[in-house]
Amino acid sequence: MQWEAVSFDLFQTLVDVDQRIPAIWRRILQKDYTKEKAEQYGQDIMKEFFPLYCSASESLEFVTLEQLYQQGFLSLFQKLHLPYDFRVAANAILTEHAKAPFYPEALDALQRLSPYIPIYLSSDADFIMVDGLISQVPCRKAFLSEEIRAYKRNPNGRFFQYVLSQTGIASEKMLHVGDGAADILGANRAGMQSCLIDRTGQGIPGGCRPDFVIHSLDELLNIIM
Repeated sequence: MQWEAVSFDLFQTLVDVDQRIPAIWRRILQKDYTKEKAEQYGQDIMKEFFPLYCSASESLEFVTLEQLYQQGFLSLFQKLHLPYDFRVAANAILTEHAKAPFYPEALDALQRLSPYIPIYLSSDADFIMVDGLISQVPCRKAFLSEEIRAYKRNPNGRFFQYVLSQTGIASEKMLHVGDGAADILGANRAGMQSCLIDRTGQGIPGGCRPDFVIHSLDELLNIIM
């Protein structure tokens, strides 16, 4: 077998957070909720959040996702003169992540894979986001950004270097599977091979060179087993 272990991203790789978007915005907007507002504000908050996340990824001083979302919502609500509490909004996003369902094929694919190769989770996540999710995955250990105090797209590869040091596996012997640029860039910077799961057909993110591209975890089984 080419690899000694496989690392998986959690959100949008194994777990479908999109299913919780209505619940997130109902909690934030309450009586003002409409589907249209949820879609628009959802796009708006990502425009605020993503630059903050990228900056935090490159900083030596670690900032949690809760803090980053609070900054993003505070900026958004001030710009649009919205009366909502940025702390409540950040908490809604984080705790609804923990309620998101697994993709239909995810747990079955992991159960089929786990007897053949050790599985790890590697996620940019605060602890509050994964409550109840990790226990459902047949993994040896879950590595979270809040624990490591670094994000996956850190330019020095700190996140995945930590994963490798804790597992004792050589970089070329671990494959990381994820849905975004942080997964591919971070794994490659640490000397690992990477696999992009492109569930929606968006294509490879700019600047990324994954070793494999799949559209479901069933395809991954054909690569590994």
